[in-house]
Amino acid sequence: AADASYSVLEVTVAGTGALRRRRQRSNLPDGWGTLTTPFGTYQTLRIVTTIIDVDSAVIGTTTIPATTLPTQREYKWLAKGVHVPLLTITTTEVAGVQQVTGVEYRDIYRKITPLAAHSALLDAGLSLYPNPSAVGTALRLAVPAGSGPLAVTITDVVGKTLFSRRYASPGPEVVLDAATLGDLRGVLLLTVQTSQGTATRRVVRQ
Repeated sequence: AADASYSVLEVTVAGTGALRRRRQRSNLPDGWGTLTTPFGTYQTLRIVTTIIDVDSAVIGTTTIPATTLPTQREYKWLAKGVHVPLLTITTTEVAGVQQVTGVEYRDIYRKITPLAAHSALLDAGLSLYPNPSAVGTALRLAVPAGSGPLAVTITDVVGKTLFSRRYASPGPEVVLDAATLGDLRGVLLLTVQTSQGTATRRVVRQ
């Protein structure tokens, strides 16, 4: 079940006016499962925090009507024994659509060496077209020669898996036909994983 809390922040400047912000924050657990990031793989619980801010102001003797700001949401993946979220995705709702405004995940310092360049090679040789594309059309994925077996995963911006498939013997081009993609639309993240590493592309389906 969701829990909610309320807070008020008020700043007053003598002789000028005051600004007040009222905030409602609610937390709702909405899913659990396995999360994999560069930091590791964990069994996690996802919490969605919804933040609604209402601003009002007084300037001199003039009162400015209260204004409700765009709704913000924080999607946080929590794991037992880890005291901070492993992954946090922040969105702002604009015209009824959630736009991603921030992504943070826990990691450690990693020194980049030539031996760790495989993912960079895959990333440099990976292309996807057409992009943007229309619902009902195919997507063509060009991968570097010699990539070998690969896995393709498509998620939405908050991490929900919408499509996942392994290709044992792909050629230089993988075609995701219209029937496979169905009516997927919006801003999506397409991730390709091969023996050379992992690369992700932002996909727009209209």
